[in-house]
Amino acid sequence: KVNYWLAHDNVKTVMLSPVDYNTDIKNYGNVILLEDGRCLFMLRNEPPKGKSYQVWGQTNDTPISLAISQTKLIEVNYSDYKVIGVSLEPYGGSPQPTQPLSRVSTY
Repeated sequence: KVNYWLAHDNVKTVMLSPVDYNTDIKNYGNVILLEDGRCLFMLRNEPPKGKSYQVWGQTNDTPISLAISQTKLIEVNYSDYKVIGVSLEPYGGSPQPTQPLSRVSTY
């Protein structure tokens, strides 16, 4: 799956640096952004038992849930958002990010 994404022209790959710099974690993985508005989050690890990853999009101050996953590969469309990010949430997700991990600009 990752090879398929990397085979596209004009691929932008961004490291998922931690939002909280008071952690020993250097990065949570990477995100691949394609010009057509699709992206693939590639997280280093599966979420812990009882937790989910939740991907968010943001154009103003309100985060919008884009996907909830128990896997480390998550596909979403980012074309309507200036910022996208990932958080660790209770299983099944939450209405707002409770434990933000990383965020990246889409431009």
